[in-house]
Amino acid sequence: VGHESKNEGDIESQYKITTENIDLLLNKISISVSRKAQPEVVFLKVYLRYPKDRGLISDLIYKSFGDIKVRYLQGHICRQELDLEIEGIARL
Repeated sequence: VGHESKNEGDIESQYKITTENIDLLLNKISISVSRKAQPEVVFLKVYLRYPKDRGLISDLIYKSFGDIKVRYLQGHICRQELDLEIEGIARL
């Protein structure tokens, strides 16, 4: 939905924007490879600024993606105003 960071200090809103970006990317991939089925996310790597947010984000990921493999890492996020980053692998 854009490159600008939004919702500083609101990890739930940051998660929502991140998953919207993931959905947009998956839709573009689906269209570009002329597939009728949506690519399936099979693994996520989640970077959290604060370990206390893991339970909340874990619940949100389960609601969004179901029971997939997730690796959680705590550390500095490249953008100071963000509390999470997510990388993923999707199967075409």
